[in-house]
Amino acid sequence: MLVHLNYQVDKEALRKAFFDRYDQGDWHRKGDNEVFGFWWKVFGIEELVAPITKDLGLDTLDNKPRFSYQLPQSTLDNHIDPYNAVGINFNLFDESAFINMNGVQHRYESALIDVGHRVHGVLNNTDSPRLVLKYAVYNQSWDEVYSMLDKRGLVNHEKTAKFNPSYKSYKSYIVEGDDIYIGHKINPTVKKEDRIQPTDMWKIDR
Repeated sequence: MLVHLNYQVDKEALRKAFFDRYDQGDWHRKGDNEVFGFWWKVFGIEELVAPITKDLGLDTLDNKPRFSYQLPQSTLDNHIDPYNAVGINFNLFDESAFINMNGVQHRYESALIDVGHRVHGVLNNTDSPRLVLKYAVYNQSWDEVYSMLDKRGLVNHEKTAKFNPSYKSYKSYIVEGDDIYIGHKINPTVKKEDRIQPTDMWKIDR
């Protein structure tokens, strides 16, 4: 699930902050041996983004912001983020960022994304890199984070409804069989009778 947000960040300032701190980052790693040599992350930016964190209502929640930079012509394969994370992403380049979910490429400027329960990846087959400010929110359900942002007027209902008219009835769970994509298998599930099919939840984002 992807929900568009109204909140805007200062792209130019954050881009500069990323490149100023570039040397403080590292390639994404899986375990001790596997290095993703196309996906660069910079953590330790909590103080830098504190005003944004407060605006979003995340200042009292368990969250971990980072800059996420992906090289051109690279693919981040399908996966589900560990620890039931709920993602909030902000595009920091002029061209819209994108994420692939259920075989559909969704473009966004700022978005709430259920990265901890839905299979997703990033196929960057362009000649431009991808740079986002990402918050991973832990110990909060999708519904809790969505409700919090909505109460602050940060959910862009009109834009979201254009590609997914049934978004308000979304249920956050791992589709049967998708658990093979989880980094750490601690994500909750729901009763089979409560599940709705992915085809009922997703519409092409235009």
